[in-house]
Amino acid sequence: MLVYFFKWKNIIAKNVIYCNGFSAKSSKEWEFLNFTPTKGELFHIEIPEATQELNSIPNKSCWIVPYPNNMYKVGATYDVKDLSLDTTPKAFEYL
Repeated sequence: MLVYFFKWKNIIAKNVIYCNGFSAKSSKEWEFLNFTPTKGELFHIEIPEATQELNSIPNKSCWIVPYPNNMYKVGATYDVKDLSLDTTPKAFEYL
C-alpha cells in the first residue's frame, strides 16, 4: 500500500483540504482538475429576541449557528452563475 504525504514548511500531512474557493480554477496547481466553480453566501445577523429553538444547527436547505449576544451565522446559498465576492439581496431574502 502506497501512502503519500504532503509537506509544507514544517507540516507533514496525509491529506490536504484546499479551501481557496472558485479562484482555484485559475491556480496552476489544480489546472488538471475539471470542476465547476460555485458561490455560497452566508450572513452574520442579530436576533434580539432569539428563542431556545434557534440554539441548534438545522441541517436542511439552510443552517444557523449561534454566537454570543444574540448573534448568529446563517447560510448558505449555492450559485454557479454569480461568482462575485459580494453578498446579494436575493441570497439574504432566501436565507
